[in-house]
Amino acid sequence: MLEIRDLTVKANERQILHTVSLTIAKSEIHAMKGSNGSGKTSLALSIAGHPDYAVMSGDIRWNGGSILDKKPHERARLGIHWIGQSVPAFDGVGLLSVARGACSARGKAPDVFHLRSELVAALKRMGLGEDFLLRALHGDSSGGEKKKVELALAAVLKPECLILDEVDAGLDATGIEAAAGVIAELAGNAAVLVISHSDAFIERLGASRCYRMESGKLIHEH
Repeated sequence: MLEIRDLTVKANERQILHTVSLTIAKSEIHAMKGSNGSGKTSLALSIAGHPDYAVMSGDIRWNGGSILDKKPHERARLGIHWIGQSVPAFDGVGLLSVARGACSARGKAPDVFHLRSELVAALKRMGLGEDFLLRALHGDSSGGEKKKVELALAAVLKPECLILDEVDAGLDATGIEAAAGVIAELAGNAAVLVISHSDAFIERLGASRCYRMESGKLIHEH
């Protein structure tokens, strides 16, 4: 269970989140809307543990324990997986190596041939070819392709908490359907927070709760 309790955050000496609270249980999908600059991404990055976002008060709790003292990679090891709006490229690093390292960091020792097979199937599900395993991660890929690769990776890693920041942006209709299917499947064993500007995408996911962020304050819509 992901719990945000009265979270107040600052960045660049400016308060950007004001006593934000929400709780997402396992198997729940919650959605968040709001204009650009309202604080949606700031919340996602705070959950992920980005060092530029300082928690002034409140708490972020995962499965009953505070994670405020955890670094980003430590939060990832706990099963918290974040996909951001902008996905950087990694020269010389392939998708298979990243997946294998992530599994190992979480205490798993995957068979590399089985892991490769899972990645190929996940890429195919997202409409991508096996050649994406041979590329440097996100090298020479479009924005939509990067999002598809990230979702394919998440489908294989099966995180327990999934934070998705405008993962539908840049996807065509087929990609959006594939993304919704992966997210719904992962939500069977995960707490999911989806940030999106698209009401249609949120409705497609069947989110159980929806929020609106305005000037760093969370408004519960339903």
